[in-house]
Amino acid sequence: MLGKAQAQRIALGIEYNWDPESKFVRAALADSYLPDFQGYDWKIISVGGTAESWELKTLVSKPQSLLEVAEQTKKQIVSKTPHTTSPVVLKPLKTANDFQWQFTDDQGRKWLGSGNVEPSTDEKEKFVLTLQLARRR
Repeated sequence: MLGKAQAQRIALGIEYNWDPESKFVRAALADSYLPDFQGYDWKIISVGGTAESWELKTLVSKPQSLLEVAEQTKKQIVSKTPHTTSPVVLKPLKTANDFQWQFTDDQGRKWLGSGNVEPSTDEKEKFVLTLQLARRR
């Protein structure tokens, strides 16, 4: 915002490897289109992706039922997904713990997400929540 020179000075001051031609920009990764989920007690099992897709897998202990985890997640996806120009449309699937959503981002690109909640096989009374998001071609 203050110009390239100021950005470089700050980068050097914090010992950041300044590379203005780099293709990597943290804010461009696909997780920027996931809500900042609130109200969960969870531990991240795995997380990662690219600018085109993202996967987040967590072990949830609160909310305390499979349906509560699924419903809370769906509500937050619909109401709190950032950087959209279209409504987030939720598509229910065969079971209440499986769902998909789609939206158009602020650059006109279409995205498709999917979610699944299942009981943990390793820890009693906990659930594995998996969210995947990918840009549609």
